[in-house]
Amino acid sequence: MPRQPDPFLEDQILDAAAGLWRKRGDKALTIRAVAQAVRTTTPTIYRRFKSREEILPILLSRIRQDLLNLLQTCSSPQEASRRYVEFAVSHPHEYELSFAHA
Repeated sequence: MPRQPDPFLEDQILDAAAGLWRKRGDKALTIRAVAQAVRTTTPTIYRRFKSREEILPILLSRIRQDLLNLLQTCSSPQEASRRYVEFAVSHPHEYELSFAHA
């Protein structure tokens, strides 16, 4: 019987990519590093994503959603501004992605 593909592998790949980006930014995100983090092979990654550039917009979408969720709970523009700056300072690589690859 042939092996069944892991239905959660794509999410695991994206989570690993997000973790690599969060820790070390652009230079850390390679297909090889993602494969190692997920404990799979690079061809397995390439079967789901054509390139690293195909992963970046998905990461950007996740970052934007996280920031939106954070800002939606604010009770004032001042609080939203403070949280936005805090996000940028505490997530420098994600903040960089939001501008460099937008």
